[in-house]
Amino acid sequence: SSPDEADEILEFETKMITRLSKDTDGLIPSVIPSTSGNSLVTHQDHQGCHHRLRILEFLPGTLLADINPRSNVLLTNLGERMAELGSVLGAYPDHPPPRIHFDWALGEAGNIMEQSLSVLDGPQRALIKITLRAFLENEREFLGLGSQIIHGDVNDHNVLVSLNSEGLNYISGIIDLGDAHSAPRVFDLAIAIAYGIFGTTDPLLAASEITRGYYTVQPLLDIEIDVLMTLVCARLGQIVCIASRQRNQGVPDPYRLISEIGAWEALSLLADIPQRLATGTLREACGLEACPRSAPLRKWFEGQRFEEVVSLPEDPKALGVLDLSVSSPNLTGRDSNNTATFTDRVFKRMRSDGLTLGIGRFLEPRGFYLTDAFEGRPGDPRERRTIHLGIDLFEQPGKAIHAPLAGHVHSVRDNDARLDYGPTVILEHHAPSGPFWTLYGHLQRTSVENLTAGDPVEAGQTIARIGPYPENGDWPPHLHFQIITDLMGFEGEFPGVALPRDRGVWASFSPDPNLILNLP
Repeated sequence: SSPDEADEILEFETKMITRLSKDTDGLIPSVIPSTSGNSLVTHQDHQGCHHRLRILEFLPGTLLADINPRSNVLLTNLGERMAELGSVLGAYPDHPPPRIHFDWALGEAGNIMEQSLSVLDGPQRALIKITLRAFLENEREFLGLGSQIIHGDVNDHNVLVSLNSEGLNYISGIIDLGDAHSAPRVFDLAIAIAYGIFGTTDPLLAASEITRGYYTVQPLLDIEIDVLMTLVCARLGQIVCIASRQRNQGVPDPYRLISEIGAWEALSLLADIPQRLATGTLREACGLEACPRSAPLRKWFEGQRFEEVVSLPEDPKALGVLDLSVSSPNLTGRDSNNTATFTDRVFKRMRSDGLTLGIGRFLEPRGFYLTDAFEGRPGDPRERRTIHLGIDLFEQPGKAIHAPLAGHVHSVRDNDARLDYGPTVILEHHAPSGPFWTLYGHLQRTSVENLTAGDPVEAGQTIARIGPYPENGDWPPHLHFQIITDLMGFEGEFPGVALPRDRGVWASFSPDPNLILNLP
């Protein structure tokens, strides 16, 4: 120990470690008593300073920090072991004595980040300001969660990995309880996630695997899931700020800097993901509805009558589904490279099938989203956004579009990049469960010129018309219609296609548009 460490803290830790080793079946190393039978002994160094020593059992294994790549199975197991440890720690009857000036307590992350802003500049300072703001906005929530003993520092140098009988990695040990203190149990999970996602190409996916593992052993409260990613980012901010502050003071401790690069990388990747989307991803990993608003809204839709968004043909045979999927025999996969040819192919198919209104399906995987805007999350090039989140209604340009129910104009924007929405309108509506939104994309520019945010809209009112290419985003003429249960801060736009791995999450934030369209 350091000479100034309080005896009562060291004695508490020793008793706690002894009990934890028994209660976790060796996940925590046991204390080995001295020849005199004492668990703590005093040692005087050459400068006359007194230190307290304890000897711990050696646990074999490889540091998690040295495991790369980290499989989903291993990350899930990390969550499981954290839940097991948290359960045992939660049953411990006593709380440790308070620590003074404890920079590594996650509850101190706000102070650490705020004090460190002066030594940061440029994008790094901006990133920490965003992280700090999110932490402060949620501070009341997570500080009201109660407390128990937590490990406090489950970093990837304190986690051991071994091979099981099948040759698969598993978490075999967790060491160093020197930072144990009282805090909400979710703090430990957040800390484990912060270090567990280092080096992963998709830190949100990695975080969801750890959370999934935890939840299967120890279910989390909704509020714990809600604040989890804020706490993860706060820990990452804490890591980089302590490192930056030490470097600025000219006496950096190499061990304190060891996680800095990984923390900056993870924090930068997570910063681009809306907080409620990140939370929804964790909820979905736990088997919960990603957006809690969606279930009551879907139920409410069942009892409502909606006006036609686009007037349907009198002959039901003139309405039919178009196969726009990656396996469609009617498309080449590069169709969006030439809009004129693409349009001709779509409408020729409609004519051959006797259709005047063609339907593009919800959650259909498509291969023609080719621009950089449809790339996957930064850092992970494995997937593109290809899952369609709306329903497309293909008709000739100029076809009138009507509001299905009353509301008001939330936003109007011309998203004029190629293969974007083009002119776009979002309406806001209200249900007993709260607000929701409907999005109308690929519109005629002149048809929305007089629409302004805040304008009231009546059910059945003409709000826009289907636009021609290229002004509609350079697509074959159609309406993209989408329901949105949480705008997540977007205005004038909202993602209309999703990554395949996120299909379930986005289907919660954008439920089936046919709940309103009621197409046969």
